[in-house]
Amino acid sequence: MSRFDRVEDPLPAIYTVAPIEGNASSYIDESVVSSGLSGVLILLGAVWGWVLFNRLWHRTLAVLAAPAIAAAEEKGLRLRAPGRLARLVAEGNFGSQWVRVEWRGGPFGERSKVYMGDLVETLPLICTPEALEHALRPPPSPEPAPEASSPPA
Repeated sequence: MSRFDRVEDPLPAIYTVAPIEGNASSYIDESVVSSGLSGVLILLGAVWGWVLFNRLWHRTLAVLAAPAIAAAEEKGLRLRAPGRLARLVAEGNFGSQWVRVEWRGGPFGERSKVYMGDLVETLPLICTPEALEHALRPPPSPEPAPEASSPPA
């Protein structure tokens, strides 16, 4: 047998094209269904893991920052119900200004964000009433620039 002799193809079914019929069974087979179901199961597992991760962070933040959260409620800030993100939020009017305090968790660690009017400040996790009081202090007013004096003549 020379190398130019025709050898029977071991996979002839790959090269034959079956015509697509009018029903779904002609182009949907078991592998397509298995792949689709696997994707759906992976997606459901990811969503379930995300929800579990955020619920654990809600509880962790509530325990760590309980004194600060209680102090925020005493100051008139209203604690919102935990949402889908890994954070607890208290907001309301403090003095004459709208304030929002967020206790955040997640893969980047625990931290707090304070929104006062147009200002946003990221701080380490606020755990004590004193730290909350320090975070809610009014921003310093800008000092006027000193007047330029002319050099002595």
